[in-house]
Amino acid sequence: MRAVVIEQAHQWAVQDIPDPRPGPGQVLLRPVLAGVCGTDRHLLAGGFMARFPLVPGHEIVGEVVELGPDVPSPIAVGDVVAADNTRLCGHCEYCRRDQPLYCRNFDSLGVTGPGGFAELVAVGADKCFALDGLDPMVAVMTEPLACAMHGADVLALRPGSDVLVLGAGPTGLLLSQLLLHGGAARITVAAPSPHKLELARAFGVDETVLLSRTDPDPGFAALARLAPSGFDVVVEATGSAQVLARCTALTRTGGTVLVYGMADESDTVAFSPYELFSRELTVKGSFAQTHCFDRALLALRTGRVRTEGIVTDVHGLDGFGAALAPSGIKAVLRPDLAGVRLCHAGRVTDVLAGWQSEPFTAAGITHPVYRKGSGPGVVLLPELPGMTPEVMALAERLVASGFTVAVPSLVGTPGRATSGAYLAAAVPKVCVSAEFKAFAVGTSRPVAEYVRALARSLHDEVGGPGVGVIGMCFSGGFALAAAVEPAVLAPVASQPSLPFPIGRARRADVGMSDDDRAVLARRARDEGLCALGLRFTADGAVPAERFAAMAETLGAGWRVVEIDSSPGNSHGIAKRAHSVLSSDYVDEPGHPTVAAYETVVAFLRERLAVAALS
Repeated sequence: MRAVVIEQAHQWAVQDIPDPRPGPGQVLLRPVLAGVCGTDRHLLAGGFMARFPLVPGHEIVGEVVELGPDVPSPIAVGDVVAADNTRLCGHCEYCRRDQPLYCRNFDSLGVTGPGGFAELVAVGADKCFALDGLDPMVAVMTEPLACAMHGADVLALRPGSDVLVLGAGPTGLLLSQLLLHGGAARITVAAPSPHKLELARAFGVDETVLLSRTDPDPGFAALARLAPSGFDVVVEATGSAQVLARCTALTRTGGTVLVYGMADESDTVAFSPYELFSRELTVKGSFAQTHCFDRALLALRTGRVRTEGIVTDVHGLDGFGAALAPSGIKAVLRPDLAGVRLCHAGRVTDVLAGWQSEPFTAAGITHPVYRKGSGPGVVLLPELPGMTPEVMALAERLVASGFTVAVPSLVGTPGRATSGAYLAAAVPKVCVSAEFKAFAVGTSRPVAEYVRALARSLHDEVGGPGVGVIGMCFSGGFALAAAVEPAVLAPVASQPSLPFPIGRARRADVGMSDDDRAVLARRARDEGLCALGLRFTADGAVPAERFAAMAETLGAGWRVVEIDSSPGNSHGIAKRAHSVLSSDYVDEPGHPTVAAYETVVAFLRERLAVAALS
C-alpha cells in the first residue's frame, strides 16, 4: 500500500509498504479522510513522542474492509467509522487509578504507531465509532473535538464565566463552541486571521479581536478594554509561548489560565510566583483525550458543535507537505485522491473568448452561465475544480461539433487553471454545500432542479425536440437526475462521482432520489429514453456498482463506455485516470478517450434526431 512515511526528523516520503493485517480484536480500515494538525508538524520535527519510521495521521475516518479474529458482531465490513487513536495498557499505576490519559504505556495511532495517512490502517474494533450517516467531512473533526471535550472537562467552567480564547484554529473554534454551550456568559476570541474570526462569529461567539502577529499590543489593549478587571478564564490555544506569557495579565484575580495549545518541548515561559500566589491564579493544562469520542460524535450529529468552513484544504497523500501549511484553516488527506495535473492551456481570457455570460437563477440558486455555438442545445456541467481550461476545451469541441453549449459555473472561478491548491479549496466547499449534498444517499439535490430549469431554458432558446446534458465527476449524477425534465433527451454521465463512494450504499447510489429513478425508468419504458455513462475501469471514485444500478433503472436504455485503465493496458492509461473527456483526454487518433468523445457526439446527434423523427 501507499503511505506517508516519516523516516527521521524533517524527512518524509510517500512509499509503498506492506499492507497491515488486522490482529485479534482489530479491524482493517481504508481511511476515507484523515485530518492534519499541528501535532503532525511537531512529529515531523522529531518532537512529541515521535518514533521513527512513522506513518502519521491520528484523526481518522475510514471504511471497514476486513475483520480480524474475535471482533464483536456490531461492527461489519462496509461500516464507516471514526477511529479513536488512543491505545492504553489498562494495567499501569495510572490506568489502575482511573487516570488513563497518564498511562505509562500510552500509545497513539499516527503518533507512536502506524496511522491514517495511508491506504490501510489496523485499528482496535473497540476504538471504532460508527458514523451512522454523519458526513465524513464533519466526522473527521471527531478527534479534535474529543480533545476539546477533554479540555472542557479539565477546565470545569463555572456557569456565567467571562471567557477569552486566544487562537481561532480548528481546536480554538471547537473549544469556543463547547464553552459557549457549557455555561459561559460571554466568549471572546482573539486571533490574527480576519477570516477565522469571521467564522468564530458565525459559530456564535460574542466578541472577536484582531491580534496581529507583528504588532499584538493594540489587540491586547482592546482585550483589556473589554474586560478591565480581566477574564474569568483565559484559554491559550495557539501553542505560542509568547502569547502564553501575556495570559496572566488578562486573567481576573482568582481566575484560570488553560494551556491548551501545544508549544515546542523546549519552550519556557516566565511567571511571577508571587502573582500566582497573591492573586490566587490557577494554571491548568489539557493534553489529548481518552474516552471522549462518543460525546464528540453526539455533539457533531446534533449540530451543537458546527464544523462548516473549518476544513479548507484537501490533498492526496503526496500533498502531505502542503497540508502542513494549509492555505485556509485545516487540511485533510484523502488517500484515494489522485495527483492533480497542472494545466498548460492558455490564459484565462483565452479560454473564455467568444463565450457570452449572464446569470441564471432557478430553485433559489444563481450561477453565471456561459453560452456559445449553434445547433441543438447541450448543457455542459463542469467537474472539479470548475470551468478549467480542460473543461472549456471540451466545450469548444462540442461547439465545433455543431451544438449550442451552455456551461454553468457551479464552483470555482471561470477559466482558472487547475492547481493543487485550487482543487484542494474546491473539494471541501462541495463537501459541505447543501446545494450538492456530496455524501447523501437516495436523495434529490437542489442543484438537480437548477440544471433541469437551465435545460428547459436552453430548449426554449434554441428550439428543436430537446437538449442533452453532460455531467462530469461530481456533476455526473446531476446529468442523470436532470432527465426527470422532459426536455432532456440525451443525458451523459461521465465518471459520476457523487455521492462519494464511501460504504456499500454510496457505491451503488446514482445520485438521485427513488422518485427520480422511477421517473427515469418510466421514461425509458414509455418514451425510449437512453442515457450514456463513461468511466475508466480502475477509477475507484466511480464504482461498477453505480453503473449496475443505472442498468437496473434504465435497462437497455443504459449505454456504457468503459475504458481499460488496469495495469499494463495497451494505451498506457494510468490507474488513477479519472476525467474521460477533459483532464485525461488524449487528442491522438485511435486513443480510447477520442473514441469516447466521438461516442458522446454520436449519442447526442442520434437521440435528438430520433426524437425529431418521432
